[in-house]
Amino acid sequence: MKNIMNFWEAANQALGKYIDYSEFKNWKEVQEIPLYHPDDDFTFLYANENETLLNESKYKQEWLKVLDLGESKLGHSEESYQKAMSFVFYERSTSLWIMKALHHLLTFEEMREKSILEYDHIIELGAGIGETARMIFNRGYTGTYSIVDLPSVAKISQYYLSDKKVNYITLDEIEKRPNSLFIAIWSLSEIPFEYREKIAEKIKGFDQLILFSNNILGLNNAVYFLYEWSFLSGIFQRFRLMKFHTGDDGNNYLIGKGI
Repeated sequence: MKNIMNFWEAANQALGKYIDYSEFKNWKEVQEIPLYHPDDDFTFLYANENETLLNESKYKQEWLKVLDLGESKLGHSEESYQKAMSFVFYERSTSLWIMKALHHLLTFEEMREKSILEYDHIIELGAGIGETARMIFNRGYTGTYSIVDLPSVAKISQYYLSDKKVNYITLDEIEKRPNSLFIAIWSLSEIPFEYREKIAEKIKGFDQLILFSNNILGLNNAVYFLYEWSFLSGIFQRFRLMKFHTGDDGNNYLIGKGI
């Protein structure tokens, strides 16, 4: 587990040197992780699937209103914002990064057959810059939203979500509440196995939106999530392979229904 610990310790230290967050989307360290990247090749492929998912969604009109808002200018220079918003989807100027967050949320709503707005409590582990949270709030979310993250990464999302009501908490502060959703977009599969049992106990019985890599930074996740995670965290689970994203030996959505 040394590789994964060294990676995140180095990332936390590199991001911690910044004080001015006004153009964080242009930081070399942010784009290398990547917490944000304007030119992710996969996002064109996300967009292709988003069209189908959106057309089949019961909440299509609500999501179109979210897309009308575009990507936030926070963290951009004027030049990088214009570049980011040059992507066109559904006759709207949007960004490739929004396509990623939209894909995660549309996939969850289709597979779980439930609106993201129906939850009273959402816990996100490793929220990155906070794009997924921002889109959930822009959709009209009014429940409690909490984020657990590394200190230096949390400072970025705090800046990005400064106009949203978000609680920043530690793992120990997660509360068991009914009608809760746990979100972990790649983050859980980048955490050493010995820490996951504690996380599972904290969120036991929560619904889940997880995206994991089969093999990343020395962690072999495929067998773990297929056979162990559901028992530890108290869910019925369904999987969907992200067919176009073949890096790290493949990537999968895990959608869980709490039991």
